[in-house]
Amino acid sequence: MPSLLTAFLARAQVPDRERLQAAVTDIGFDLFIHVTYRPFHSSGFLPCVLQGKRAGFEIGFDTAGLALVNIPRLKTEIGDRDCAIRLQWGEDMADCACALIIAAALAARCGAIVHYKADDLVCPADRLADDARAAVAESEREPADQSPTLLPKKPWWRFW
Repeated sequence: MPSLLTAFLARAQVPDRERLQAAVTDIGFDLFIHVTYRPFHSSGFLPCVLQGKRAGFEIGFDTAGLALVNIPRLKTEIGDRDCAIRLQWGEDMADCACALIIAAALAARCGAIVHYKADDLVCPADRLADDARAAVAESEREPADQSPTLLPKKPWWRFW
């Protein structure tokens, strides 16, 4: 079953790819965000490279009001943050680590309030970063059989 984090932040604070990449680096992670990331336009799978291993997660942008429909108790805490970024992943720990790292960077450098749906709790930046480190450590125990280039191992003309 997929897990979901929602980062609430002011629309003006939503970082472009370069700012988000810098925030990830600033908080101490080796994560490359694919160049296709575009705020408010990216939707679906966002490829990343985590310590040389291909990974990624599902991303989506909503208004905070739409995201708060299922968690109205957060309305006061969210305040004037008008944007919600959904970060969703499945069972792969590298994918989990990517989402946690992005959430930690948004909380630490962009003023985001991050809600974890499964436990219905708000996660501070330092907790997200600690959980991300644990997920990275766990992902290192998984087989690293994927190419870090985000390209298929075979040329496209050999797929059939």
